[in-house]
Amino acid sequence: MEDAYQQDQPVFTKLSDLAVWACSSLIRSLGFRPLPSAPTNSKDLRLGITANTYELPDVYPLRVVVKTVVVGGHVSVVAMLIRPSSQQQWEVQKADKG
Repeated sequence: MEDAYQQDQPVFTKLSDLAVWACSSLIRSLGFRPLPSAPTNSKDLRLGITANTYELPDVYPLRVVVKTVVVGGHVSVVAMLIRPSSQQQWEVQKADKG
């Protein structure tokens, strides 16, 4: 039984992977959903920076970009709330995807 429990647990070989997973879990618990194709998503392995974009569906046009920076044993998280420039543009984008 203990082996099955260990297999179900996420395994992180790097602190940066753990930090990104923890941030993603926190943002998702607030109701945000990931936007995998957002132009603000990025990953720079050399600098240890990961940026992921999330949206809050069915409320109003609101997105958050979460940047996770890992330097040595230290983790820094920066979250920036962004809104699309116009409601009409947002509605067109949502209609195209859904």
